[in-house]
Amino acid sequence: MTELLHFTADWCQPCKKIKPLIDEYISNNPDIKYTRIDIEEDFDTAKYYNVMSIPTLIVIKDNMVYNRHTGMATPEKIASLFE
Repeated sequence: MTELLHFTADWCQPCKKIKPLIDEYISNNPDIKYTRIDIEEDFDTAKYYNVMSIPTLIVIKDNMVYNRHTGMATPEKIASLFE
């Protein structure tokens, strides 16, 4: 199984801008599990994955970190995380 972890916060403007791009990618790829993690509410998970800045996207494949990206991303960059 492939999962996308999206680390974010309500106050983060880049996080708000990237959200529609992620939503579109996930809607076009329903086989990918999507988990939104607000770092203000789930600091332990952010710490576990060593998230130091947001937005951070982490792709999990076979229960292991496969890829990650921090900062704004284009639709192409989001797709490339799964390649």
